[in-house]
Amino acid sequence: MTYLSRVSLKPAAVRKFLTLASGNGPATFGHKAVWSLFDDDPDHERDFVFKVVSQNPFVAYVASKRPPQDELGLWEVDSRLFNPILRVGQKVRFELTAVPAIKILGKAYDAVKFEWHKLPEKRRQQVSQADLVQPVGFEWLKKKEEVAGFSVEEGDIAISNWIEHTFFTSERKQVTLRSIDYSGILTVTDEERFRKTLTSGIGRGRGFGFGLLLGRPA
Repeated sequence: MTYLSRVSLKPAAVRKFLTLASGNGPATFGHKAVWSLFDDDPDHERDFVFKVVSQNPFVAYVASKRPPQDELGLWEVDSRLFNPILRVGQKVRFELTAVPAIKILGKAYDAVKFEWHKLPEKRRQQVSQADLVQPVGFEWLKKKEEVAGFSVEEGDIAISNWIEHTFFTSERKQVTLRSIDYSGILTVTDEERFRKTLTSGIGRGRGFGFGLLLGRPA
């Protein structure tokens, strides 16, 4: 069972979470704020993904295995059961903020920076890392097709906003992630795999507001 919720933080509650975020930026703020809706059991593993669609006022969409619990009355919460009707060949218009990464020997590297450093030195003087966001970003999404249950065509996808996010985990470990925004039209190729993508997300940093794919029929 999966719930899709729209959660909006009441203005009076913003200061509380700004203090908790300790000035580490929007990703940390979103992480602290949304996690507060699922912290009834400190030993419970994360079973939700979310995407922030507005910072001021703070609004996010959340896909979760259990409904959000606003025990302190800090939120406006609109939840519903999420069980979309899908079919192979269906066109879906989507939005996604993801963290494209390449894993080498168990360690994850930013896909754009990794591919840029692979270029010969002379070529690196001619091409900036930003120049690779479009081709590398699309190639990363393309490689996710089979496991994610969809297919994409380059002309149908807009790629933008390669942004660095630096924050600290609860163990005070510094983490740096770089996200890319995707939007466009995809085609469903496997109903169950795509359903899992919609409810579980895609890529790294899902606990920090990345990876939730929002879609509607095209």
